[in-house]
Amino acid sequence: MHLKYFEYIVIYLSVLLVCVIGGALARISFLGKGGDKYTANIVFWSITALSILFYALIILFLDGIIVLFRKIFPKKGSSENYTEDLIPSENPENVGEKQKQIIDENTPIYLVENSEESIVNQTTESVNLESISVNRQQKVDIRY
Repeated sequence: MHLKYFEYIVIYLSVLLVCVIGGALARISFLGKGGDKYTANIVFWSITALSILFYALIILFLDGIIVLFRKIFPKKGSSENYTEDLIPSENPENVGEKQKQIIDENTPIYLVENSEESIVNQTTESVNLESISVNRQQKVDIRY
C-alpha cells in the first residue's frame, strides 16, 4: 500500500470519527432532554452528515483561499524580484561581454593564484553553469 493512501485513510477516518462522536453527543444530549429514540437517531445522523458537509466546505474554501493567497503574495525569491537581464542568445558579441562581466564579478580569490589557463577553464565552466541556471529559473518562472 502506498504511503500517500495510508495518509488519506488516516485523515478521513479521523474526520469521520470526530463527526460520529459529535453526532453521538448530540443524540445523548437530545435523549437527556426527554426525546424519544427515533428522533434521537434522526438527530444523530443529521448532525453527523452536517459535520461531514461542513468539513468538505471548509476544505474546498480553504483550498481556494490558499491558491488566491499564493497568487497575491508570491514567495520572496520569485521572478518579480529578479532584476538581472537575460543573456541574449542572438548576438554573440553581447554574450561574450556579459560572460566577461560575470567572470569578473564571480571570480573567487583562489583562482587568482592559479595559472591563466586553469582560470579560463574554470570561469568558462562557472559561466556555463550560471547561464544554464538562469535560463532554467526563467523557464520555471514563466510557467507560474
